[in-house]
Amino acid sequence: MSVKYQQIAQILCTITNQLIADESIQFNDLSLQKVKLKSRVGSGLSTYCRHELKKNTFTITYGKKMIKSKFNQNEVKHWLTYREIIKRHYYNGEISVANLLAHTICHEFSHLIQQLSGWHKRGSIHNHQYYKILDYMHDAKIAENIKARLVAQCLKSGIDIEYDILTRPQLAPANKTFIINDTISFEHKQKTYTGKVVKVNRKTLIVSVKKLFKYSSWKVPKQLAKNAC
Repeated sequence: MSVKYQQIAQILCTITNQLIADESIQFNDLSLQKVKLKSRVGSGLSTYCRHELKKNTFTITYGKKMIKSKFNQNEVKHWLTYREIIKRHYYNGEISVANLLAHTICHEFSHLIQQLSGWHKRGSIHNHQYYKILDYMHDAKIAENIKARLVAQCLKSGIDIEYDILTRPQLAPANKTFIINDTISFEHKQKTYTGKVVKVNRKTLIVSVKKLFKYSSWKVPKQLAKNAC
């Protein structure tokens, strides 16, 4: 199994543990700081939240194969997290690797809150109380904060997760170079955009794109950029 998926799984665990310690997060007056939580990396697809009654400990497991699967556009549609993002318009309904993995944290953390609240019922796990919690995490911008932490920590490890998994085009050579004022094109949501490079970072380009009479700035991974004719 790739080291990349191990690294990402460890990052998911770290962020999950940070949520328990975050005093700004409140659910029905629950004292989350007193919750005994273990986050662990699993070797398979299984990703779940389990309450260990004897130890009174909650364990959230993130499977490495689950993470690998969410990088694969042929497999990602089989996941409930994918369907939740589309159906409930989380993260504006956009299917990027970052959104899928951030929502995975939200999904499992919602199960933790569900169990703490006594709303976890056999045969009725993804019930309306569960979605009440999950909706709150997105409405209160907790989900956005989770995504920001995830993206930042992945970037520190040299891992790019901010791209649309369903429309990612063939990648350009990783060592391709660009300079300011280059005219480049890139694809986003099955549309092609053209603009001028205004800043060159180590892994990304800041591109100015004109639409009608207005300009907007786009952050484009170098691997997705092509020299425009």
